[in-house]
Amino acid sequence: MDEINIKEFLKYLKRYLLVLFILLGFAVGGVAVYDLIIKKPVYQAETTAVLAKDTGTSTGTTTTSVTINDINAIQKLTSVYGELVKSEKVLSQVNSELNLHSNVSALSKKITTTATNDTATVKIVVKDSDARTAAAIANKVFEVSSEEMATIYQISTVNQLTTASVPEKASNNTLTRDLILAVFLVAFGVAGFAFIKFYFDNTIKYNDNLEKKFGINTIGYIPEAEIKSKRMGGELVVEKYPKSEVSESFRTLRTNLLFNTSNRRFKTVLVTSTDEEEGKSFVAANLAVALAQANKKVLVVDCDLRHGTQYKLFNVPNTKGLSEYLSGDSRMFDKFVCTTKIKNLSVLPSGAYPANPSELLTLKKNKDLIKSLCENYDIVIFDGTEISGLADAVIMSSYADETIVVVKNASITDEELTATKQSLNQVGAKLTGVVMNMTERVSLGRE
Repeated sequence: MDEINIKEFLKYLKRYLLVLFILLGFAVGGVAVYDLIIKKPVYQAETTAVLAKDTGTSTGTTTTSVTINDINAIQKLTSVYGELVKSEKVLSQVNSELNLHSNVSALSKKITTTATNDTATVKIVVKDSDARTAAAIANKVFEVSSEEMATIYQISTVNQLTTASVPEKASNNTLTRDLILAVFLVAFGVAGFAFIKFYFDNTIKYNDNLEKKFGINTIGYIPEAEIKSKRMGGELVVEKYPKSEVSESFRTLRTNLLFNTSNRRFKTVLVTSTDEEEGKSFVAANLAVALAQANKKVLVVDCDLRHGTQYKLFNVPNTKGLSEYLSGDSRMFDKFVCTTKIKNLSVLPSGAYPANPSELLTLKKNKDLIKSLCENYDIVIFDGTEISGLADAVIMSSYADETIVVVKNASITDEELTATKQSLNQVGAKLTGVVMNMTERVSLGRE
C-alpha cells in the first residue's frame, strides 16, 4: 500500500466498533471490580521533622549566630536522621509501644523518608491499611527517633514541623485515573490493531482500479442490502424493492452488460466468483430479474451442482433439475424448467446433488442443451460454482459467451483474483468483467 486513505481507514475502522465496545466493557468492568473490591485501600500519613542548631546562653544573652560549620553539621545530621528513622532500634521501640504485632522488616517497608539538606528537613511518610495506625506510626517514629538523636548525638533541637493527622481518603484510590487509562489503552489498542490490518490488507476493494492492476473491467457495483428476511424470495431485491439503490445498481449492471460489451449478440452469461460466500447467486438472480424487466426472455440455469440455491431464491421445487437431465433422463429439457411469478423469467434448478458434477458438465448432452436453450430464450444466465479449487465453473466458462466474476468487497486478495483470471484464460473464456459486491451497506426502504 503506497499511501493511507484516511477516509477509507475510518470506514474500515467501523468494522471494529463492536469489538471496541466489548473490550471497553470488559476493561471498565475489570478496573472497577479491582479498584473497588479487590484492591485493599492504603492510607498515607506524613510528618516533617526539622533540625536546628542548639542555642546556648552567655551572661544572660542568647547566642543565635550560625557559622558555615554549623550549617554543614546540620546538613550531615539531616541525612543521619533520615537513616535513623528506619533503624532497627527505632522501629523496634515503635512496634513495641504501639503494639503493632509486626516485625521490623515489615514496618520498615511501610515507611519512606526524604531528607532535604538545603532546608534541614526530613519528611516521614507512612502507608498502612488503617488510617489511624498510619498517623500513629508517623508521629511515634518522629518521637522515638528524636529521642535517639538527643541520646546519641546530643541534638535536642529536632522539631516536628507538621504533625501527622489521620487521612480521610485512601492514597491509592485511583479509580478515575485507572478508568481513563483503560479507555485510552483499549481505544488506541483497537485502533492500532485495525491500522496494522488495514495497512497490510491486500484484499480487493471496490475503489481499486482493477483495469490498471489486472486488465479487468469493473462493470458493476452492488451495495450490501439490509435484507430483513431471507426466506423464499427474500433476496430478489430488484423484484421486491424496485426503487432501492440496490435495484438501481442491478439496472446499471444490465445496461453495461447489454450495451458496453464487445459482443452485443451474446446469448449466455456465466456468473461465478473466486471463492464461496461472495454473493454470485444473489447477483445472478437479480441480474436475471433486471433483464426480464427489460422484456428479455430469461432463463436462470443453476449449474452449481454441489450446493445450488436458485430454487430457494425463486421459490421453485428442486426435485428435478439439471443433474437429472444430464444424468440420462430422456425427457425434453422444458420438462425440467420451472416458471416463476416474474414475467419473462424461468429457472432450471440444479436438482439432486450428483457424485460427479464436473463430469456431467463436460458431457456432449450439456453442450446440446445449451444450444437448445439459446434457441428458446433471449438470454441464459448460468449460476456456476466458485472457481477456487473446482473445475465446474471453468468448464462452463468455456461454453458461455460472457463470464462475470463477482468479487465481494475486501474479501479476496490480488493473488486470488489473478489466479481466477488465469484459470479462465486457460480455457479461452470471455471474461467480461468484475462485479464488485457489498460495496457499502444501504437500506432497501419500503417495498
